[in-house]
Amino acid sequence: MRYRYRTDDEMKDSGVEWLGKIPREWERTKIKYTADIFGRIGFRGYTVDDLVEEGEGAITLSPSNIINQKLDLSKRTYISWNKYEESPEIKIFNNDVLLVKTASVGKVAYVENLSEEATINPQFVVFKNINMDNKLFYYFQRSEILQNQIRSDLFGGVVSTLTQERIKNYYICNINEKEQQKIASFLDKKTAEFDTIIEKKQSLIKKLTEAKKSLISEVVTGKKEVQVIGNKYQVISRNDDEMKDSGVEWLGKIPKEWEVKRLKNVSKLTMGQSPDSESIIEDNNGMPFYQGKTEFGKLYPIPKNYCNAPKKIANLEEILISVRAPVGDLNLTNSICCIGRGLASIESKINKMFLFYLLNIAKKELVSYATGSTFEAISTEQLKNIKISTTSNQEQQKIASFLDEKTAKIDSTIEKINLQIEKLKEAKQGLISEAVTGKIEVL
Repeated sequence: MRYRYRTDDEMKDSGVEWLGKIPREWERTKIKYTADIFGRIGFRGYTVDDLVEEGEGAITLSPSNIINQKLDLSKRTYISWNKYEESPEIKIFNNDVLLVKTASVGKVAYVENLSEEATINPQFVVFKNINMDNKLFYYFQRSEILQNQIRSDLFGGVVSTLTQERIKNYYICNINEKEQQKIASFLDKKTAEFDTIIEKKQSLIKKLTEAKKSLISEVVTGKKEVQVIGNKYQVISRNDDEMKDSGVEWLGKIPKEWEVKRLKNVSKLTMGQSPDSESIIEDNNGMPFYQGKTEFGKLYPIPKNYCNAPKKIANLEEILISVRAPVGDLNLTNSICCIGRGLASIESKINKMFLFYLLNIAKKELVSYATGSTFEAISTEQLKNIKISTTSNQEQQKIASFLDEKTAKIDSTIEKINLQIEKLKEAKQGLISEAVTGKIEVL
């Protein structure tokens, strides 16, 4: 499908900041002149008492059912038939367009291949009686043209919300019917091409992540031996007669000369304790304060808060581990810091990075010990008694240095692919916006 960019003399000022220039023969319009908008409001809300099992009612959609601006029904919640029938105007059918107006504001979905009765929860609005190509209307909702209007209107405190009245007055374009269908078909094709490339790159990231995890596991448990030949590393699989049963399920077999020890025998553990709320400050005049999962995922996290009266301290370059859900996430400190209740610090008596890599692959074991109904957590004693494998200091250093080099290369590759994915997403979003505002003419 061919297209071209319209020249400047084919365009005119729409008079609306978010639309910019549009083709001379196009007109601006508002959503209220293009579609009807419905939401679950007032007394027609529902509570957990209205939720039922599958087969006893209709699907009630939530923002979690929209992934990458598409409807995903892999997880479903059901509402009673009485509640479903109570609000016929928000029954969902194929070709409807959905928009999230509360919390995950701006999520959009085009309904297709729906084979069950469905409705929406109060976080949604649904567009019906759309007097333009429904798919094109959906692309308008996805475009930066409309998303920018949404961002400018968000209000509220903890939860951001849009009113239906505001949504009705958002600007879009009025386009002739023949051109509507061409643009919608063009965007279907082009966005599918982008999505295919993105999915392949995401699949590659998954494979690289699994390869990294497998490499760490094989090396830190001794199933593969790291050798240094010249100035290069070489990894060789050990023969079965060089191995013994560790007696620990997650470790499996380890080299005969290696030992199994408990974490408390190779480290000093300090469980975190959150400071008083008045001790937590936002500027950097205090000590960096880490609470748990929101700071995890990368080495040397940037703190969100600081503390001027810490109760528990982790020293420079200690290992941090989350002891409350999600249990087992790891990080390294890059400064002396205050640690909250959800964390523990580990001062290693063996090679720090060797232990760090070992704990990386022990996450499933750690999670298996976690208990609690509100927050899953692992106790001090459970953490101290986790069994790990150790070897000589020299071999620990060699393994740690090898993994530092190899994992850095894998991480660098993953980072580059993630940047490529972001650029592809930006290009896709840009193409949608250019097409729905006529800057691109579909031939």
